[in-house]
Amino acid sequence: MSCSADTADSACSVTCNAVRSCASATIDCTQSSSCDVNCTATDACEALTLLCPSNAPCNIRCVGDGTYPQRCERLNVTASTASLVNVTCIGSQVCPGLTVSCAESEQCNVRCRGDGACDGTVYPSVVDGSRATQLRLLDCDRETSGDTPACNSMEIHCPSYDAQQSPQCFIPGDGSYAIYERDAVSGTLAWVSGGINIWARHSWQDITLTNYDASHATIPIAGTMYCEDGRYECDIVNSNTSQWEWDCRNTSRLCSRDEYTTDPTMEPTLDPTTLPTFSPTVDPTQTPTTDPTIPPSADPTSEPTTPTQTPTSDPTSEPTIEPTRNPTDEAATITVPIYGRFGLLIGMLVIVVFICLIGYTWKWWNKQDAMDVMQLDEVAVNRRQNSIVDDGGDGATATATTTVIGHDKKKTKKKKDRKKKKKKNREDKGATATATTTVIDHDKKNKKDRKKKKKKNREDKEWLAMDEHAVEIELQMHDDAAVQTSKVNGDDKKAMKTAKKKKKKKKKKHKEDKVALMDDNAGDYRKQNDDHDPFETNQWTELDKFD
Repeated sequence: MSCSADTADSACSVTCNAVRSCASATIDCTQSSSCDVNCTATDACEALTLLCPSNAPCNIRCVGDGTYPQRCERLNVTASTASLVNVTCIGSQVCPGLTVSCAESEQCNVRCRGDGACDGTVYPSVVDGSRATQLRLLDCDRETSGDTPACNSMEIHCPSYDAQQSPQCFIPGDGSYAIYERDAVSGTLAWVSGGINIWARHSWQDITLTNYDASHATIPIAGTMYCEDGRYECDIVNSNTSQWEWDCRNTSRLCSRDEYTTDPTMEPTLDPTTLPTFSPTVDPTQTPTTDPTIPPSADPTSEPTTPTQTPTSDPTSEPTIEPTRNPTDEAATITVPIYGRFGLLIGMLVIVVFICLIGYTWKWWNKQDAMDVMQLDEVAVNRRQNSIVDDGGDGATATATTTVIGHDKKKTKKKKDRKKKKKKNREDKGATATATTTVIDHDKKNKKDRKKKKKKNREDKEWLAMDEHAVEIELQMHDDAAVQTSKVNGDDKKAMKTAKKKKKKKKKKHKEDKVALMDDNAGDYRKQNDDHDPFETNQWTELDKFD
């Protein structure tokens, strides 16, 4: 509801005398010349918000009659500039959860009297007078012998002292702020809960305790002092042995009366310099010096002087207050272990030698295998030649004739077998190429294939040369046999011609076989059984590598 009238000078007066008549309402007196609100019925002003006028008094009264005490639970009062605020809460549990924002008021007065009158246990009870000119907390005592202190668990924000450093925050020194229990044996009071929480920028210098009596110090005080905008804190205590009324329990804390000071700055300082000096000079120079040097110097340095090293070999890591005149003359000796210097070179040399040994061993092994194969072939050829030479006359002729006929048949069989093998090799090549394309890593595999192909070509040439030599031997034996046969029959010329024709055919056929063998690229062949004549059998096996 609004208290604004037709004129700005009109006063606003509201009485809430029915149950919950002004509950959860807002009374706006900001445009009034004054504001008065009275709450007299049960829960009449519960959760009420009161907006005070500027430069005018603002009064609200919540008084209980004992029948149903609560009148102004969770009352919220907001002051304005230069207003005079008076909040009165009298009665048991009449204003629990009270909130007063004194703003920039001229004076802010809060009176709490009665059992739990302004209790802050269930709902926070806060009086913020940090921007007010003056804040006064009044009474804070029990009206009856109830169990809950009048200002139990209240939070008070005090304004700073004025220009003359006079305190402007007044708190009852004989008030009750916490719950205690008396020990049945010792009779002393022990703290149970509650206490007053004070926020004061300049600690106790901002506070004046009213109605304090040293004899009252037998009732302990509980609470916390927060100074310097809450940067530091201490537990509150009152003692009849202390020279002060209220103080920090630990007098060495920065909020205590003995330790807190504004001039000089606190230690540690709130705003220390960013670049402090390392330390004060031990022997500061005098201005002017009392014992100046004599020009020229009595003991000048010799010329030329030995220059210092640039930079020094072992300079100090930090400047000293009294630096040395010259850097150290002796260079620091740096010892480098011999193994650290030559370790890498020795390791690389060992690796190179090891690789060379492996390569030489592999080459020797391949050479030995090739030599063994050639020796076996030569033995077979010699054995065949000796057997032919040993056969004389008719026996030699018959053997040669049988050999020629068998050789012609076997040539036909070889031709068929060669065609089959070519076909099989083409199929194998196609399958191998397909598998190689999908599986083998192209870069490394191609390189290995080229090396193997070169090696196989060299070996093919060697085998072809040996085969050509064997064929020539065979043809020579056939010619000799044909001549002998012709002489026996008496037809020398015809036999000679027949032998020459056969020789030409065999050379031509050998060339064709040689070309077919080169195109076939089937790899190396080796005789399976050394007991058989290499020219009498067609059983050869493809080898991937030597045994």
